[in-house]
Amino acid sequence: MVDKTQVIIIGSGPAGLTAARYLGELDVQYVLISKESRPGENKVCGGFVPQAALERFELGSFPRSHEIYGARLRFPGYEPRDVWFEEAVGVNARREDLGTVLEKKADLSKGILRLGARVTSVECGQDGCSVKYMLNDNTHQVESDLVIDASGSHPVSCKKDGVRSYLSDTETGYGFQYQVRYGTDEWEFPRLNYFYFGSGYSPRGYAWIYPRATDAAVGTGGLLNILRERNTALPGHLDRLLNEETPDQDYTGYLTVVKREGALVPLAGIVTPSYGQRLLLAGDAAGHCSPISGEGIYYAMTAGNLAAETVKECYEDNDFTKQKLKSYEKRWQKAFGSDLKWGRRIQRRFMGTSSGESSSKFLESEDVLRKVAEMLLGLKSVRSAIIGCLPAYIKSRLAFWQ
Repeated sequence: MVDKTQVIIIGSGPAGLTAARYLGELDVQYVLISKESRPGENKVCGGFVPQAALERFELGSFPRSHEIYGARLRFPGYEPRDVWFEEAVGVNARREDLGTVLEKKADLSKGILRLGARVTSVECGQDGCSVKYMLNDNTHQVESDLVIDASGSHPVSCKKDGVRSYLSDTETGYGFQYQVRYGTDEWEFPRLNYFYFGSGYSPRGYAWIYPRATDAAVGTGGLLNILRERNTALPGHLDRLLNEETPDQDYTGYLTVVKREGALVPLAGIVTPSYGQRLLLAGDAAGHCSPISGEGIYYAMTAGNLAAETVKECYEDNDFTKQKLKSYEKRWQKAFGSDLKWGRRIQRRFMGTSSGESSSKFLESEDVLRKVAEMLLGLKSVRSAIIGCLPAYIKSRLAFWQ
């Protein structure tokens, strides 16, 4: 038996579930297929949800979310410095908790969730789409007018004659992460997200600590080609970071590693095309991820929203052509394309050496530090942060050559 629907969504991350939410609100029927039995349960992610996402998508509060009020930044040649804000800049959450919230936002009266299912083929032609998947050892097939592929950094629709080829090693990052749990009530991380740059913490990338109420995500990473060249043992970077940031310089008395995990991350900046014949890519599948920090929750949710709006217009105009779907790419580029473009330029400039070891003295400025924190926490666009830091950067370079 072949099921039929209007739209097939592949993936239950922020992009897929947000697309489902808005398709339901726009009265469009959908089937969402995901390999995860519980959305977000196996996603490797720091889990920072910026204030912009909380407000725009009306997420409210959810279990075990942990408000964050700033950033702790460390650059080569500098001690760690804290930047605090008066109000919360966002929350850190376990991805399964975020997934539960996003799933509840979806209108299931208009859609069906097929969780714990593995997509085996995606075919989109002039007259429609067909997706086959395995669920409980049985093969199923569903047909639709359109597909939204939000299946991750290696989108399933691109395995064979897809919209585009997979990203290269110079455009893809790898993040390795500990999930750690507090072992004592006597100490905890401050309500800051940690961003540590330098070869001692990451091979041309950065290391992070995202604290939560009872645990934390601690990770490091970099571009895949660099990691393969150096064959770096990433756990050593994390052990060093944790020892530095816990009392007695020994984290084992305060934290227990409960899980080790890793994943690929798109760090290519703007990736096109993000649409094809009756097909849209969203979230990591479309490269919607910050080339600087690897964060992408807000971008993914925005893309899911815009994909749903584009689909609705296709039905209103009875037009499912590539030319019509092209408007989706224009929308997301207008919404956050500047962040991806300028983020990629910063990545090449400051992470092209030993993770920013060549940083100049302009980072001494507290004003510059605050602008960098605002950028990393999603409070300001990448371009506005660059413009704000430019005078101090030029001044430092002129001083260097004098």
